[in-house]
Amino acid sequence: MEEKEEIEVAAAVIIENGRIFAARRGPGGEDGGKWEFPGGKCRRREKPARTVVRELEEELSVRVEVLKYLKSVRKHGRDAEILIHFFRCAIVSGEPKLSEHTDFRWLGRDELLSVDWAEADRAAAEFLADGEERLFGIGVDRTDSVQ
Repeated sequence: MEEKEEIEVAAAVIIENGRIFAARRGPGGEDGGKWEFPGGKCRRREKPARTVVRELEEELSVRVEVLKYLKSVRKHGRDAEILIHFFRCAIVSGEPKLSEHTDFRWLGRDELLSVDWAEADRAAAEFLADGEERLFGIGVDRTDSVQ
C-alpha cells in the first residue's frame, strides 16, 4: 500500500460582533462547494500562523492578525493526510472580497451547523457551536486578543 502525502494547512477562525466568518469553496475537488474557515496550504518551512496571514491576503484581500492557536484536526483525504491548524484571527484591514470562494457569511453560533461544512472544518464548527472555545480562553468578541 502506498503511503499518502501529508499536507499541512492553516485556517482562520474570525469572530466579530458575535458572528463567525465562513467562506464557500469554489466548485471542484473533494470539498468543492462546501463551507470552510478560510486558509490554505503551508509552503515548505512556512509556519502555519504565517500561512493564515498570507492566504487571507491572497484569497480575500484582508489583512489579519493571528491572536491565538485553537486546535488541529487531522483529515484522511482520498490522496493525502491533511493536518489543519485553526487559529483565532481578527481582520485588521480590508473588507472580504471573493476570488477563490463563491460566497461568504457571518454566522451566529446557532447558525454554524446550518451550512454544509468541509469535513475537517465541520469539527471546528462543532467545537465553536458547542461553546468549547471558552476552554481555550477565547470568546466571541473581537476585543479578545493574545498579548
